[in-house]
Amino acid sequence: MPAPKCNFPSYRHHKPTALAVVTIDGRDIYLGPYKSAESRERYDRTIAEWLSAGRRLPPRRKEKTVISIAELVRDFMLYAKSQYLKHGKETSTVSQFQNALKPMLALYGRTPACEFSPRCLKAVREHMIHESKKAGHPLYRKTVNDRCWRIKHVFSWAVAEELMGPEVYQTLKPVKGIRKGRRRDVLESKRVPAVSPKDVEKTLPFLSEQIAAMVNLQLITGMRPGEVTIMRMVDIDREGEAWVYRPEVYKTEHLVEDEDEERVVMLGPKAQEIVRRFFQMSPTDYLFSPKAAEDVRHKRQRLERKSKVQPSQRNRRKPNRTRPPGECYNVASYRRAIHRACKKAKAKRWSPNQLRHTCATLLRKKYGLDAARAVLGHSSVVVTQVYAEIDQAIAAKIMNEVG
Repeated sequence: MPAPKCNFPSYRHHKPTALAVVTIDGRDIYLGPYKSAESRERYDRTIAEWLSAGRRLPPRRKEKTVISIAELVRDFMLYAKSQYLKHGKETSTVSQFQNALKPMLALYGRTPACEFSPRCLKAVREHMIHESKKAGHPLYRKTVNDRCWRIKHVFSWAVAEELMGPEVYQTLKPVKGIRKGRRRDVLESKRVPAVSPKDVEKTLPFLSEQIAAMVNLQLITGMRPGEVTIMRMVDIDREGEAWVYRPEVYKTEHLVEDEDEERVVMLGPKAQEIVRRFFQMSPTDYLFSPKAAEDVRHKRQRLERKSKVQPSQRNRRKPNRTRPPGECYNVASYRRAIHRACKKAKAKRWSPNQLRHTCATLLRKKYGLDAARAVLGHSSVVVTQVYAEIDQAIAAKIMNEVG
């Protein structure tokens, strides 16, 4: 069996100078006298630094060269696109950094990074607030604070990569975020409320069978929208009385270090009855298929059609659709389907993430906060309190008795 090929840049002899050399990203790095202990040590160090940086070398700079804000942002975004990945795809963190850094590039792109000061950061903050209002999409206070934090994080990363000294980052750290109620030109985000079960019941008749099943599953189990849309038979353990669903992808998987702490959703009898109706021939197929929902809709439209359909047209399909139905719903398409149903039902508009809040509130009311935490899969009760609203009826009853 042939030996596996080495993917590392090779240690070579540069005959004209009698030095050892390694070529990385088209750059020749001379290591010292060929076959010397010094050159071997420097080669190992160079390869280790190259691997730790995601198989890329830091930009070549002279000691006295000053890096600009534009260069700093360029280098950081290259790092972000290789770092913030989930299952080979970029996460939303990359676009969040891009949105945060655009105002800084617009104002200080050519400014040396070492001259960026707290006054500059405040100017960037005011610019992003003003431009968002001008565009008709004013930012929320938490969004402004988050973007300022991301700008600080870029300078922190630059210090760790030895692209600049720590002075600028240390001066930016004391700049505090905007506090609640202190500014009138920024919006305050509202807490996501639980959706009323009555509004859900009013909307269900206007949903497809697949979407209605996902809604009911969320109400029972408290799953996130992204977890219910990707359910497959292969991810469900049906051995015990209560089935165990382990999502292939979930929100906090990058924070889990122990396999025993993975996301687990328990499916009781009601949930099992819902899921069983959508079992597929292939265990790796998604249970809730947009294509199946579309086929049912087309059949219903043909039955309701007043004029007769020619036999040759009954099974006709568009040969090259620009937007064919996907293998499964995503969170956005799931949300749009619910919003359309709310409009048809003339019900109060609600989103799938509110179903998780509703489930948490009902569980907390009936079984307590610890039970709600266990079902929702939170590591802390503090997080569960965000989802589980306090039952004001109980508080009112107690206060009436107390006086």
